[in-house]
Amino acid sequence: MNQFESIFICKPDLPAEKVASLTEKVKTIVTQSEGTVNLVNEWGKRRLAYPIASQQEGIYVLVDFAGTGETVKKVETFYAMTEEVIRYLTVKKVFPSKKRAPRKPRGVQGAQSAQSAQNPQPAQTPQSAQGARKEEPVNAAENKAPRTE
Repeated sequence: MNQFESIFICKPDLPAEKVASLTEKVKTIVTQSEGTVNLVNEWGKRRLAYPIASQQEGIYVLVDFAGTGETVKKVETFYAMTEEVIRYLTVKKVFPSKKRAPRKPRGVQGAQSAQSAQNPQPAQTPQSAQGARKEEPVNAAENKAPRTE
């Protein structure tokens, strides 16, 4: 089962008993669909960000529950059919997984590492790496033997 959060907004002139009965109906729908209600939090009357159905305020209720997609469908159908609910939103809660090691970049570096895996070369010690480099002459004429005619 997945975790969900559902927020619904009721009309502001609704009595507290009616809001409580709507909340109980949502809890009943979730439990009948083999889900579990984890949290119910009534936020109370708040000002809306923009008018909805010519209302400036609404009563917010948060319901946190575990269930299936079928449970969400039933709860949202109830919201849509209820006249007192002016807006609702249900979201699936996603929990972060364990942190993975960063992936190696693909491209030129990946091709070079693949070639080095096919043709392994012996590792050089720091001393042999310094001695392995020979100084090149600056002038090509220095490399040639003197001419004798």
